[in-house]
Amino acid sequence: MPALPEAIELATATGLDLSNHRARQLADVELSASDLVLGFEQIHVSAAVVDGQAAIGRTFTLPELVALLQKLPEASTGGRGTAVEEARARVEQAHALRAASPQSRSAPEIDDPLGRPLSVQRRTAEEIRFLVAELASRLFG
Repeated sequence: MPALPEAIELATATGLDLSNHRARQLADVELSASDLVLGFEQIHVSAAVVDGQAAIGRTFTLPELVALLQKLPEASTGGRGTAVEEARARVEQAHALRAASPQSRSAPEIDDPLGRPLSVQRRTAEEIRFLVAELASRLFG
């Protein structure tokens, strides 16, 4: 299934091209070897783990991972490993933080803007843009 026309339009305004995006069933995808799997809602995370066999320690909602990474010291650019190795270590640290706080198991989510007014879709697109920029900064410095 292609991206929604509204999503394509909003992405284009920020310099992204979603014209070739296609949604796929998670049951048709093998996620167990993925370094990181992100969803917008907790149901996406659950489906990735159950249907796609994603490792729970590397599967988060986008806002959940950003919030966890914000609790860690800033990422350094001069570490001992490669940038990817350091990012993997930070994802492990985020999962450890999550595991240490089981009382807050309800992960923050991004509300689905489907069928909502364009103003809500714009706010959602801006939220995603901000979270992705923060994620990149927190993982790679």
